[in-house]
Amino acid sequence: MRVSMLLLTLLGVSCAHAAVDRKCYVELENGANVVLQGAIADNKKPEIAFQEKGFEINGQLLMVRKVLECQPVDRPFTLESARKQEKEQPR
Repeated sequence: MRVSMLLLTLLGVSCAHAAVDRKCYVELENGANVVLQGAIADNKKPEIAFQEKGFEINGQLLMVRKVLECQPVDRPFTLESARKQEKEQPR
């Protein structure tokens, strides 16, 4: 019984911070807008997680200046410019 309770507790803790696939339309420090994707812990705001990420362009790592919109990867962006960028940007 005690082992069962311990396993259920551990399972609950591990599921509490499961990663969710998200995409964000962001502005980089050079002014370019790109779509970033990644697995974000469900206890962390995607806007904050993606501001800690960078994007490499022509061998230069550029940091995110501003997050414009975030969505789960299976949902479309609401911003037209984000939908256009997602369609045009290679993955």
